[in-house]
Amino acid sequence: MHSELGILLKKLRGKRTLRDVSEKTGLSHTYIRDLELGIRRATGKPIKPSAHVLKKLADAYQYPFEDLMRASGYEDLLQKNTNGDSNPCDIWQILSSENETALWKGRVLDEQQKKEIISVVEYVLSRSI
Repeated sequence: MHSELGILLKKLRGKRTLRDVSEKTGLSHTYIRDLELGIRRATGKPIKPSAHVLKKLADAYQYPFEDLMRASGYEDLLQKNTNGDSNPCDIWQILSSENETALWKGRVLDEQQKKEIISVVEYVLSRSI
């Protein structure tokens, strides 16, 4: 039951061993193999890595993070503007919404982290007025 992501990860790994990639990413070699197979072998259920895991793999393979996100089905999180315009986004709207997923260097932020970031930004902005 190979997934699109699994096939891609296996191809990116090439001749490197699972343990080599494990060392480089900090992920277990068994977890990396499960990702390549598209299933968690212990349960037989499909596996879907977090954005944080995908970032580690993208860095290790020197491969675009966005492409790994797409292969994993996270297209909605990328929110890329396909027409080439560079429209600014309101960071406050993303951070204050419980319906929006915010990423920091590929890691999904939880609600508490988003609130703390808002507090820090508000403090910094209040000092510059």
